[in-house]
Amino acid sequence: MAAGFALLFGMFLIVGWPAILLRERLVRVFLDTALVGVLVAYTGGAGSPYFSLYLLAALGIAWIETWPKVAVAAAALVAGYPAAVVATGGMGALGSTPVALRTGLIALFCVAVAFLGSEMQGFRKLAIRLSSTLAREIDRVESDERLISKFAPVVKVLSLEGILGWAVEAAHTVGGGPYAHVAALKGNNHRTILEADFDVCPSWWHPSIQRLVLQSCREGDTVRSEEEIHGIEGFMAIPLGTDEDEKWGAMIVGGSEYGAEEERALKLLAGGIGPALEDAEDAPGGLDQLTGLPNRASLHRVLRRELSYGRPLTVLAMQPTGFDDSDLASGGALLQRIGQRLTDGRQRAFRYGEEEFVVVLSGSGEGRARQAALTLQQQVSEEAGRQNDLPLTAAVGWVFAETGDEGSVLDAALRALEIAKGQPGGISGLPAGAQSLGRFVEDEKKQVLGIASTLVEALEAKDPYIKEHLRAVSSLALRIGSEISLPGEQMEALTSGAMLHDLGKIG
Repeated sequence: MAAGFALLFGMFLIVGWPAILLRERLVRVFLDTALVGVLVAYTGGAGSPYFSLYLLAALGIAWIETWPKVAVAAAALVAGYPAAVVATGGMGALGSTPVALRTGLIALFCVAVAFLGSEMQGFRKLAIRLSSTLAREIDRVESDERLISKFAPVVKVLSLEGILGWAVEAAHTVGGGPYAHVAALKGNNHRTILEADFDVCPSWWHPSIQRLVLQSCREGDTVRSEEEIHGIEGFMAIPLGTDEDEKWGAMIVGGSEYGAEEERALKLLAGGIGPALEDAEDAPGGLDQLTGLPNRASLHRVLRRELSYGRPLTVLAMQPTGFDDSDLASGGALLQRIGQRLTDGRQRAFRYGEEEFVVVLSGSGEGRARQAALTLQQQVSEEAGRQNDLPLTAAVGWVFAETGDEGSVLDAALRALEIAKGQPGGISGLPAGAQSLGRFVEDEKKQVLGIASTLVEALEAKDPYIKEHLRAVSSLALRIGSEISLPGEQMEALTSGAMLHDLGKIG
């Protein structure tokens, strides 16, 4: 029998089948049964001391996955021992009690192993499912984090209104309910979406919404509420903030059942939106994409806000001199480096024009303003020196302001900058004449607007039907300007241009 098995295995080895066959658990049990049977047959049959090896071979049943194969393997083991006994002692040896007991023991052991094997298979399948679910969850979290990290730089260049609008739209989409609300306590800024047939929308002024925002900020974690507010049930608030210890806003969704998946996604969204909203306090009009500084619209809004407080300010306008416009790549890199340098310290810097920067300082004083101007010149020279040893400096004009229109203050600072370009040191200030210059600029504006109004009246007198057309175009231009957050000065120019666009019809 041993020679027969050896011959059979040798043939399989020649044709390359052992590797294929041994991957099948049932074949392994057959081989173990055959080898144990040969060993038992040649060591005494019914009296062989190696009977217990059948129990060891039966353990292979635990790895067989289907019940039909389990039954075949168990039958082979149960029949294998009597076959080995018969091979040694003949058919008469089967009638002995020890052989019957041992055969029954093998059968019971096979049943027990089969039961344990089925439990093991269940646990193994559960482990595979859990492992697969965990892997998918990790991939989804990493994918969401990568998506948020890609959106964050884009969102940061938006205006405050743009960031709020994007955030509430994203929260509404992620949450899946009809209601979404984003509130930033800094500056009392908020935005709401309600896409359903409800009579009243729960706004920021509703006490329950305010309570959700304040509670989530205080606890620093997700807050849920099943309270019905204007027909909407089921709310979840996610705190906003860049510091673990300080939260200053919340993202709220409502009108649905929100589970762990929605909470996780909204927390990721809040983590990306929080820094952008916090930075938007100093850049409410958005950031300049090249330098990363607050842009021109942000300057107008920040300056308007500061002037409304009535506190003294120093406004400096700066422009690098000796700039080579032909090398756009080098020039852009230098402006970027200057922008990064201007973010250092306590000053608030803005990119105003293509090459112009504006710095706003708290307080006033000619000595302090002149020192700030010298510092700006030094920063530009150092950055230019680091980049191809460019021989650049900067012209700086400054003006004091405490009250008034931000447009007039900026006009005065830019006028001081123009004067500085012709000065030997490249620095000029208007500490005393800034207000009179501002009034002069305002008078010029009024005179221009008066001329424009006279021309429009003449056009309406010539063609009465054009009056409504001009007003409609002007109203449309005003709405467009408001939508893209144009500063007040540019809004005036836009509406005036809309009123005068048919001026050629006078002739």
